[in-house]
Amino acid sequence: MKLPFLNTLLFCCTFSILATTQMQAQEPVKEPTKEVIVEKEYEPVIREAERIVLLPEFQDTTKVQLNFTYDIQSSVLYGRFVPRAIQPAKLMGEPIYPIDHAYVLLGGGNYMSGVGQFRINSLRKDEYQWFAGADFHGSFGKMKDQWSRNVDASFTDAEVMASGKRFFKRSAFEGKMQFNNNMRSFYGQAVNPDSITIPDSMLTNDQQSVTRFKADLSMYSFARSKDKPNYATSFVFSHLQSEKKVIEDKFDVNIQLDKHYDAQFLGIEAKFRYIKNENLMDTLNNLFVDFNPWLGLFGKTWRIQAGLNSTYDEKTADYYLYPNVKLHYNIAAFFLVPYVEVTGNYQLNTFEKIVQENYFINPQLSVKPTDNKVVINGGLHGMVSSRLGFNVNATFQKTNDQYFYIPDTIDMRGRFFSVEYDNMTVFSLGGELSWKQSDELNIVFRGQYSTFTLDSLASPWHTPRVSADLTTRYRMLNKLTLSSDIFFRGERPIKTFDGTQAILKPLVDINVMAEYQLNRIVGFFIRGGNILNRRQYVYDNYQMHRFNILAGAKFLF
Repeated sequence: MKLPFLNTLLFCCTFSILATTQMQAQEPVKEPTKEVIVEKEYEPVIREAERIVLLPEFQDTTKVQLNFTYDIQSSVLYGRFVPRAIQPAKLMGEPIYPIDHAYVLLGGGNYMSGVGQFRINSLRKDEYQWFAGADFHGSFGKMKDQWSRNVDASFTDAEVMASGKRFFKRSAFEGKMQFNNNMRSFYGQAVNPDSITIPDSMLTNDQQSVTRFKADLSMYSFARSKDKPNYATSFVFSHLQSEKKVIEDKFDVNIQLDKHYDAQFLGIEAKFRYIKNENLMDTLNNLFVDFNPWLGLFGKTWRIQAGLNSTYDEKTADYYLYPNVKLHYNIAAFFLVPYVEVTGNYQLNTFEKIVQENYFINPQLSVKPTDNKVVINGGLHGMVSSRLGFNVNATFQKTNDQYFYIPDTIDMRGRFFSVEYDNMTVFSLGGELSWKQSDELNIVFRGQYSTFTLDSLASPWHTPRVSADLTTRYRMLNKLTLSSDIFFRGERPIKTFDGTQAILKPLVDINVMAEYQLNRIVGFFIRGGNILNRRQYVYDNYQMHRFNILAGAKFLF
């Protein structure tokens, strides 16, 4: 086999060896010098080599077709699913707190003051309920007046009460009885006693004592049904007698009916009031009749009530008509409710009402009715959260024959108050915030600012423009409860005994109280009033007690 490639390679190698031998024997030959310029770097190139396939590959034109069949024989597998039983939820109502059968509280403090309470009641019954109690709070101490005299500033409040209810299937019968005696000393004098001589006949009437008896019988239903109307009827008798032999008897008959339909309410309210009195400046034996029909409509987010308030005054033979419209719109599930109310009423100023408001009035004073022609009240109330609630409102009121307290010049010492009248327009802005942290912390704040426009009087006597109240209650460790009440009344214009005008300084009354429940039966309390120990006037010449304290114990049976 000829190998031309190997022969050629052998020949070249032999020639190269010979040539090299000859060149070493001769002188070197000089070659011409050449300059080589490299325009780019050397880049080796590796040619792809043919790879050896390790595994053999078969190339065949014959194809094999695989054909087979199969059958599936299925059968049903029967099983049983038994779910685990879920225990039913237990609907738990609010816990029923134990009711004690009787309660007694006794305490005393400075200014020769004392307090006592007694309560006794039935336990929980389905058929009936009854209650009886008695209260006493009084002081027999003295205080310095504006003339630096020690004067008797005693007062007493005593009350005995009882009530009972009989429950039926859809109604209840209720009876109440109440007996009160309230006494106040006339310790405020507008005139310096050293500057006048008082006759012996006028040295009496140093106090005002008022005794009241009230009985109330009522029958009312409490079933919300489309078939039958709801009703409430009551008969009220009250008797008042003062130390000056003022007698006032009142007879009230009240009837209320309302009927519920699909989206409407129809209702009516009627009142018959007869008043008889003796030994007042203006004897009043008079019948008043109120007739107030109304229609109520409601939807998912709104409620409206439209009607009339009317009063017939037998003495003047006048018939008074007032609007009675109330609109409430629920924006967000009672968390935001704007409202507007337009009402009015004929207000009876009985001797009982006035003496409860100001015990230092003339013992024979009579005050004529007040005509509240229109009262427009609008605002927004709701809940910011489950704990924080609010109510902001604005009120416009137009009133005729509004009364204001002024000194009664009939008394030489200026101890009593009388009234004078004027037509008045009032615009008020008010608000309320309440915070309830379960049963542990409760805070309520109320405030109001008012402007007054009068027809003839210079100012609304004894009426503040600004008023605010703050009530706080905090319970610690289920045994200790702390509470406080702060009352603020701004400057009040007054008419003095000599007819000039003056200003009463703002009243700031801070009261605090601590209660400690030793066990379920025995507890203790301590309460302090007028913590700032300021000389503060409720009415002109009548200041409240300075720092006063009460402490005592209470018992549950």
